[in-house]
Amino acid sequence: MELDFVVAYTALVVGLAIVLALASAPSPGHNLQEFLTQVAVAASHPGTVLRTRLVLPPGVSVATTVPVLPPGAPRQTIVVVRGAAIPPSVARLYEELSLGRLESGALRLNFTLSMPRLTGGYIYTLRIASAPGRVTVKVVSVRRLPD
Repeated sequence: MELDFVVAYTALVVGLAIVLALASAPSPGHNLQEFLTQVAVAASHPGTVLRTRLVLPPGVSVATTVPVLPPGAPRQTIVVVRGAAIPPSVARLYEELSLGRLESGALRLNFTLSMPRLTGGYIYTLRIASAPGRVTVKVVSVRRLPD
């Protein structure tokens, strides 16, 4: 009789261990607010150089587009985030600093932002550098998010 309990207990422990091993950990959240805030700080303080880390879970991406404007109009950049919303606090910060505004879920900037398209599923180490009217984001390193 005791042997039956030992076998049953062992089977339950092994089963639980297998379930825990197969269960995937929740994917980490993004830190878009921190990244976009650092871009705003760099834009408002020309000559700034920052190094930051951006975590983008699968399904989230950040890209920039440059709208076609009439000749002589100031250059603008639109930041488009797919798979996540731009935090309202970031939109307020850009408006307060006169750096841009939120339009249709995208951030329309009053300065030029040069950066590669950043796709989800990766941890990016980025270098943010600014000059008057321009911010450049370069990828220093990329690491795949653990499964």
